[in-house]
Amino acid sequence: MGGTLRLLREGGVDVRAVIATEGECGTRQPVTGTRRDEQLVSFAGLGIEARFLGLPDGGLAGVAELAQRLAEEVEAFAPTLVFGPHRADPHADHAALAAAVTEPCWRWLGWTKGLVATHFVDLGAAGGWQAKERLIRQHASQIPDTGESRAHLPLGLDILQRAQQRDREAGRQVGVEFAEPFVLQSGGGVPRLVGNVGDLFGGRA
Repeated sequence: MGGTLRLLREGGVDVRAVIATEGECGTRQPVTGTRRDEQLVSFAGLGIEARFLGLPDGGLAGVAELAQRLAEEVEAFAPTLVFGPHRADPHADHAALAAAVTEPCWRWLGWTKGLVATHFVDLGAAGGWQAKERLIRQHASQIPDTGESRAHLPLGLDILQRAQQRDREAGRQVGVEFAEPFVLQSGGGVPRLVGNVGDLFGGRA
């Protein structure tokens, strides 16, 4: 949801990111800290504060205090909006985070299939997709080099290819070139195109 984060920051919204793990078990990480460092560079470019909880990568489902840790972060920052993964996310850590985040909150659909978004944030204007692509490319450890095996990747696509495919399909559903899909748990009805990211604040439960 890098495109939406960029729009929030450009609109003057303070954003804090809470990252449960450092991705230490991820693929293509030759040096400890690579994925953490990439995340910090990406957030720094957006002016986003990052909080790392240092929990075990790949093992969040077994962390009994996960919900409490997240609740403490929410209480400390007192946000108006909370974004989290969807409960149906196929990644076990993402699904564990989704279950631990209390309602109401926005759920980013990510690469989840078979779910209907309630809101789409338009990335087609003012170079929105191109700006998001630059953010994704800062996570270089997750983009295989030319000729490198992609057998370990979902559908054989790297994070940039998956994001482009997903956001193009989401945009097609609402008549724009690229969009990021979200589910507002308390929302419903006809899917809504969000042209002004400030409209997200008016849709809260």
